[in-house]
Amino acid sequence: MKAIKSKEKSKEPSILCPACQHENKSHYNFCIKCGKQLKENPVILDYKSLA
Repeated sequence: MKAIKSKEKSKEPSILCPACQHENKSHYNFCIKCGKQLKENPVILDYKSLA
């Protein structure tokens, strides 16, 4: 039996990419479609330096 997916968009806040107009989740720092920076000061973690 297959699950039925709702076509309704979630009510989670979103950000439109200024370059490609793709709708991204509000906690994303970069667009998932084109990679453009979405926030002025994104939080970037360097996991290699933590190892």
